[in-house]
Amino acid sequence: MNGVIRIMHNAEDAYRRELRVWMRQVLATKRMSAEAWARDAGMAGTTIRRFLNGGPEAPTPSLDTIDALARVAGYGPTLSFADKVPVSRTTTDTVRLVRPDLAAAFASRQSMLEAKIALDQSPLTTVDRGLVSQSAFAVEAEHPSLNQIGILVGDILVCEPVWSVAPEPNDVVLVDDMGQIMPLTYYPPVAVPRSTDRTYDPRPLDDVTLLGVVVEMKRHVLNR
Repeated sequence: MNGVIRIMHNAEDAYRRELRVWMRQVLATKRMSAEAWARDAGMAGTTIRRFLNGGPEAPTPSLDTIDALARVAGYGPTLSFADKVPVSRTTTDTVRLVRPDLAAAFASRQSMLEAKIALDQSPLTTVDRGLVSQSAFAVEAEHPSLNQIGILVGDILVCEPVWSVAPEPNDVVLVDDMGQIMPLTYYPPVAVPRSTDRTYDPRPLDDVTLLGVVVEMKRHVLNR
């Protein structure tokens, strides 16, 4: 099925309703027009208006479209049906490997211009899954915070930003803990290490910044 998941119409309708609620909230709180928002995200000015006013026949925005809009808005939608909707994801076998500090800027949508330039200039690393959105990035693990489950210092972690993929319990997530970028396991209300180094403690989610969900781990040499 090429990664497409078929769903019942009522689930897809709920997903589309959630998208529309988010879009209207952004337009109201940011006090901008749908056309300006779309143009700032690098797409046709009618993209948002067409979906908001198009009724059931309007095409569902892809995750990459939502990613681009979320970057401009400063936050993404809460999509309870996001894992069930047949969306078009970018098929690729490479992502950018970025420095951990720039991954934090990129994923948290801070200093986006600097982060985008750094992302564009970062080297490529291969991925195996071939289904990664345009917002995916990779970082090299700098901490043994999950060495008990096989994620070692130097491993390459391919991540989707949390505005693209919402974390679920037991997922491996990338967090920013006061400038330390490290993988932990996601167990709300805490992020938990699995390390032989006992200096790593569970961290309340309110005290860290979630940067992304780790969708793949590689121990391969970086492609240059």
